[in-house]
Amino acid sequence: KDSVFSNTKGTAPMAGIDFEPNEPRNSLSGIEIRSCRVVRNAGAGVQFALHAFTEKSPSVDILFNQTLIVGPSSPCVKSDPDCFLTKGTSYYRWGILVEAWSPTLPTGSIRFINTTVVDTHGWSSPPVWIEKPTTPTALTVEFTDLTVNMSSKGPAMTVSAVEPRSGGVSATGVVINRQCCAGGGPFLVAKDNGKNQLVNVAVRDVRVALSSSDTKSQAAVECSSSLASDAAQNGVTVTNVTCG
Repeated sequence: KDSVFSNTKGTAPMAGIDFEPNEPRNSLSGIEIRSCRVVRNAGAGVQFALHAFTEKSPSVDILFNQTLIVGPSSPCVKSDPDCFLTKGTSYYRWGILVEAWSPTLPTGSIRFINTTVVDTHGWSSPPVWIEKPTTPTALTVEFTDLTVNMSSKGPAMTVSAVEPRSGGVSATGVVINRQCCAGGGPFLVAKDNGKNQLVNVAVRDVRVALSSSDTKSQAAVECSSSLASDAAQNGVTVTNVTCG
């Protein structure tokens, strides 16, 4: 509570807060982060790497409440040893990253309430990236009252199909501030990936604040979402979007 996580750098993953269980039996339960700031870290702001989990792992219960997440002050370049890996590529870094490259996950939820993500040119795009499998009982990722202040023309959020059935994500009460730049793309990308399908992704009550330089056609694109053709039948929905 009331803590600051800032300027983490030098050793991967360089995230402000990193949840990364090593074994299926590890537990992520009864965790609450309240009224905290996650600022200017070299990697992601908040990162979940849940690859070790299975459906037999302990139920997950994590709550972020009133969190401010701010991106790095500058892009990662080869001359900066604090953020450039020896592989020869810059480290990926998002504002919020939830990833699990495993067929199944335990029950439970990861919840973000009253969260503000401040995008910077130092982050990967988009600021919020979710890729995880889903089943009727698998853990969900839930956002309530999420604000994303953009610094680029890309999407604010991507939900990626990393497994044959991926998803289990909801966002209600989303504000996307795009005053930074006119002519951006759709605010959300939620598409299938080959044979991998997204299911049960619900985004509702979205307000997109546009740049004063946006044309009518540009505004129409920025207020849209990029979904798969079979999205509706798989429970992938976006409802009640307003722009201005």
